[in-house]
Amino acid sequence: MPSKLDDLIGQTAIKDFIRAKIQFARLNSVAFPHLLLCGEKESGKKRFAGAIAGELGVQFTAAEADNLTKPLDLNGLLTNLAARQLLAIADIETLRQPLLDILVQAVADFHVDIVIGAGPGARTHSIALPNFSFVGITSKPWLVDERLRRWCIPCEFSPYTSDEAAQIVMQIAAEKGLLLAPEAACDLATYCAFRPGAAATLLQRIANHFQFAPSERIDSARLREITEYFGSGSIYPQSLSLAERLQKMTGVDFEHWVADLFRQAGYRVELTQVTGDHGVDLWAYRSSEVVAIQCKRWDGTVGEPVIRDLYGAMTATNAKAGCLVTTARFTPQAQQFAQNKALGLIDLDKLIESAKSPELLREIVKIK
Repeated sequence: MPSKLDDLIGQTAIKDFIRAKIQFARLNSVAFPHLLLCGEKESGKKRFAGAIAGELGVQFTAAEADNLTKPLDLNGLLTNLAARQLLAIADIETLRQPLLDILVQAVADFHVDIVIGAGPGARTHSIALPNFSFVGITSKPWLVDERLRRWCIPCEFSPYTSDEAAQIVMQIAAEKGLLLAPEAACDLATYCAFRPGAAATLLQRIANHFQFAPSERIDSARLREITEYFGSGSIYPQSLSLAERLQKMTGVDFEHWVADLFRQAGYRVELTQVTGDHGVDLWAYRSSEVVAIQCKRWDGTVGEPVIRDLYGAMTATNAKAGCLVTTARFTPQAQQFAQNKALGLIDLDKLIESAKSPELLREIVKIK
């Protein structure tokens, strides 16, 4: 992992912005301010956080939000931090609620409360933490809890140019002991949609499976053979390809895609206006049925409040049914609220099933 910002390719504006913060932190002997690094998945945000720590000359710890499943996991990280250490948590928008409360408290006033024991005899101990620097890493900043966002300086990654992406691929390959020809680096960068993380994974697979002499250069033809060997091409599962395509759509594109799917199921569909739609994205008509549809191209989970809002909109507009379509999952509370109501919940799994058989939508949409 790069140890300095100069080792990184691209993101010039953010690097210049961060350098000024680093200089100030050094001159005043204070912890670096909390950051929220935003950008597409696998765009190198964790590497960037590590380079900041290298510039500061402080320890660096990185974790994945999905791997932090209980308070003890996060408390263990926090209580072992050194002064001014940098803690980065990837996919911070998916951090579970109890752990989120702990993290908000830690970044706000540098302490955690730990409960010892259970029942009437339980006691709460407040543990002071050294002033540390938190870096949240996310591709969905709008899903990051506002209580956490207010403590962080947001930094938005820019898309990489083709030249920058090729240079990054060359850099990652060298780190893994592989020598890529320039044209092969360009091909790999394009193949991975200019995502450094995706390129790093493929290059690691190459390093694991093939033995190349240090001076042996991998050209475009050899790279094409290897990527075909690893299964690229027409045999790529259609359901997986669809899931990835849905995740990359803009919100507007997703609404149009859902509208077309309902049309295939036999509905007449209208997209609502930007304003005055009561939170409804689509109106679907079939016989005398009127269905209010809301589209959420999200990661993570959709909670009960969102379903309540849809139910309120459905009632206010006298729709016969409501349907929430999302690329995410529904919380148990959301599913429970929808029970025995004219509400259909379509998550990513059901969406993929419906794409194969659009008539399934008529079974999911409930008319009371």
